[in-house]
Amino acid sequence: MITDFETNKVFLSALLKTNKYASFGKELDRILEKHSIKPEFIENTRDIWCRDYMPIQIGEKEYVQFKYFPDYYVNHKYIKRLTIQEELQYLTPDNIKLIDLIVDGGNIVKSKNKAIMTEKVFKENKNRTRKSVVDMLLKALRIDELYFIPVQPYDLTGHADGMVRFYDENTLLVNKFVQETNSWCKKLEYALNKTRLNIIEFPYIPSDEEIEGEWTAKGCYINYAQIGNLIIFPQFNINEDGNALRRIMELFPEPEYHVEPIDATVVAKEGGVMNCITWNTYKPIIHNAIDYLIPVYGDENSMLVIHKDDITAKDDALCVKLSPNIGEIGTAWSTQKMLKRLPLNGIDEKDIFKARTILKEFFSSEQLSDILQALLSPTKNAMIELLEIPPRLKNYKPKN
Repeated sequence: MITDFETNKVFLSALLKTNKYASFGKELDRILEKHSIKPEFIENTRDIWCRDYMPIQIGEKEYVQFKYFPDYYVNHKYIKRLTIQEELQYLTPDNIKLIDLIVDGGNIVKSKNKAIMTEKVFKENKNRTRKSVVDMLLKALRIDELYFIPVQPYDLTGHADGMVRFYDENTLLVNKFVQETNSWCKKLEYALNKTRLNIIEFPYIPSDEEIEGEWTAKGCYINYAQIGNLIIFPQFNINEDGNALRRIMELFPEPEYHVEPIDATVVAKEGGVMNCITWNTYKPIIHNAIDYLIPVYGDENSMLVIHKDDITAKDDALCVKLSPNIGEIGTAWSTQKMLKRLPLNGIDEKDIFKARTILKEFFSSEQLSDILQALLSPTKNAMIELLEIPPRLKNYKPKN
């Protein structure tokens, strides 16, 4: 599987752009921008916990999608929060294999060749035998080792990502549980011993706050977000914050890693933290993408770019609209319908050099790669809008 250490992109629910999360969202944007990561947003979500309903990345271009139908949402109190996977709108990966098991993404804590889940998965798939569930998971995730731990008492979701986290392939971070019963702690210890992994205790403060009858996630530091070498670490305005932050910085020291604290109280009050609200993936970066981008029109405020192979187009070409000064990247669309004309003749080297200088100033290598990818893999709607299909796309079949 693709591990958090390997990822370079992050997706968030579009709900995080609403006023409710304005302050939190602004700080998260600042952190991501500081580290040249541009988040993508998933439309039509019904809650912010995108980790749970998004696919699991198995390889560079391979994903598996489990069924999202958690028991905690199947009642009159919470049913309106149940995201319908078929309604989601985002830049869908090419190769997604559907798996006939009910599994929340937050219940899969993974390394390269191992995974840990809670026993909750058997309850949610009680129509299958335990062996059948295990075999299907091993095959779907392409791993050799799969371990199960008991659900933490009073945890509504029953997810493993609020309890444990892989530090490396052979080491596991585990919450320091001090308020659970001895019998439950012994069950957890027994389950962890079976993994034969090295165990590092990690700061954890059980929440003492309930909202609408459910415990908040305040104090669950282990649910941090990790995108490559960037760790976005939750803080909750409680006494343990400083100790937890020092510990994570000891485990992931500069300059190899970058730890950024963030006040996550607003999301923690709803029962989750940073790992819950992020879906991080690995996307190959085309490092020479700038060499393939040709400006058709514009400046640092607004610009249209096309693929260099489309410069000889007579009637139309695929373009991407950019707003370099605010780092905004549009979707690929018809140049003709963007401008009502096709000014592809007369683009000289000075214009190209000037535009590329602007692009390099305002966009990261990853973002330039994304722009090129949009031109290489346009949507079905974009292809329909074109008055002329560029020769390079004559045999291209869009996936959506």
